[in-house]
Amino acid sequence: MQGWSVQNNTDLPIFRAFADMPGRVQVFAEAMTFHAMLPGYSTQSLVDQFPWGSDKKLTVVDVGGSLGNVSLALAAHHPTVQCIVEDLPNVIGQA
Repeated sequence: MQGWSVQNNTDLPIFRAFADMPGRVQVFAEAMTFHAMLPGYSTQSLVDQFPWGSDKKLTVVDVGGSLGNVSLALAAHHPTVQCIVEDLPNVIGQA
């Protein structure tokens, strides 16, 4: 059992448990937004600093990619990169 599950008295994985905790989902989303503003973790940093190359076709799978913001930014700057966004069905349904 993971520490999060023990702390929250559940056997469910975090994102399944979040389905019944809309307030916690909002806090998590805000934390992820803040995290993406930190130097080295921003979308722009990922787009600019990783050597994507323009001569190769690459596929990036953005696991837990939410609404695809990172993939959209990456595809806009590097058209040879194919992006696949994976997330929970209720999240993808909002995209």
